[in-house]
Amino acid sequence: MAMKRHLLYVLVFLFFAVLPGCKDNVDAPFRHEANEYETSVLEWLKIQQLSNGLLESSENGNVVSLYDQSLAAMAFMINDELPRTEAIFDFFNDRRSELNTAPGGFSQFRDRNGIPNGHRWMGDNAWPLIALNNYKALTGRSTYDSLATDLSGWLSSLQDPTDGGLWLDTTLKTSS
Repeated sequence: MAMKRHLLYVLVFLFFAVLPGCKDNVDAPFRHEANEYETSVLEWLKIQQLSNGLLESSENGNVVSLYDQSLAAMAFMINDELPRTEAIFDFFNDRRSELNTAPGGFSQFRDRNGIPNGHRWMGDNAWPLIALNNYKALTGRSTYDSLATDLSGWLSSLQDPTDGGLWLDTTLKTSS
């Protein structure tokens, strides 16, 4: 029971996952004007991106975090670096079998070559969905709709039919 959360988490998740699609003016997509500091951070992120599209979570660390990939994708997309955003999304889109095979979801961590090596947590998998929804809202492209649908479906599958709570750790859900 300690690993489950109820309606509040569902509402927070839906707020962040769905809200980006609601825009007052669809003809004027959000564009971010970076200051000097932000530009230097963006340049650093570009240097960190590996040929497979991923970014290590720390320099020379050999660990890639799902959460960090989502944040990098959003940083790239708001700075009009869509090919870099798409490289991250393409990596995960090409690994939908990982997402759709028990226990489901994407691994929280992987090595720099993309080999998964960790638990699959709800929160970490919610972030790519947020990034994908922002990408769709920004570009109007449907390229990753299937990936977003699969992620949304897996996240929804973590709801306990008994009490409506959400399993945050798939290892606990499968062992009960």
